[in-house]
Amino acid sequence: MRKIKARWLWSGALGGALLCAPALLGLPDSSGAEAAVPARSPRVVSGPVSGLNAASVAKCPRGTRVLNGGYVSRGFRTTNGSLNDYVLRNAPLPNGSGWQAKQLAGRVQAYAVCTAR
Repeated sequence: MRKIKARWLWSGALGGALLCAPALLGLPDSSGAEAAVPARSPRVVSGPVSGLNAASVAKCPRGTRVLNGGYVSRGFRTTNGSLNDYVLRNAPLPNGSGWQAKQLAGRVQAYAVCTAR
């Protein structure tokens, strides 16, 4: 039996942390192999890590729509090490095809929970 690691997603829409089980959401386990899931199960996709002062967009696969989403923050730190950043955007794309996130100065990575249309 394979060990499955859980991943945390920050969910702005829920206002809290959402623990997503990789086997249920189609996330790869620590070996990088994708878990077999039913076709109608939700799927988590990630966008690229943004550049400084840029947005990250997680796009849902064709035939799916965004159900929820969130981001992982890689905040900007000043020269004395204090965190000096905040989230400007953490929301679904207007057409429902994914999730977007942007920070004032740091790097961010968007995640989208997608489900069949």
